[in-house]
Amino acid sequence: MQRKKIIYILVGFFSFFVLLKSCCLDVKKVVGNSMKPTLYSGKRIILFKLAYGIKMPFSNRYLIRWAYPKKNDIIVYVMHNRFVIKRCAATANQPLEFLPHSDYSTDRMYKLIIEEKSVPLTSLQFKNLCGNREFRSFVPKGSLLALGDNASESEDSRDYGFVSIDSIYGKAFAR
Repeated sequence: MQRKKIIYILVGFFSFFVLLKSCCLDVKKVVGNSMKPTLYSGKRIILFKLAYGIKMPFSNRYLIRWAYPKKNDIIVYVMHNRFVIKRCAATANQPLEFLPHSDYSTDRMYKLIIEEKSVPLTSLQFKNLCGNREFRSFVPKGSLLALGDNASESEDSRDYGFVSIDSIYGKAFAR
């Protein structure tokens, strides 16, 4: 009888942690230097998967959504079948301003201005984000602009375009 009770307790404890990891929390290891100085390569972060809502099983769609990423949230999303950690730099419908870059000694021909912060862009990165010669754009509905804190080491929205909000896996809340 005592042995059965211990087995039930262990099974319950194990089930609780499996449920917690699969639905609520996860631990990811930072790979690369794109988020320096905030996060260093090898650092482990805790993700809160329920920060923005409940996702449908085996899908990127939200079953219930109660929040959207905010500017400066550190998020983890799936891009090219791998997890990526970046900072939310701009949210849906936020205006983006682009200017020609005055330093032509590098391949950075343009710069992106987000609330007085300047981010250098190559011609291809400019095309990915703006694509027009009006030098103004908006973050599309259902998307966000995700940038690494270490721009020179980061592959981010500048390289692959805006990130779908549905692809967000969670929000980093412990570092």
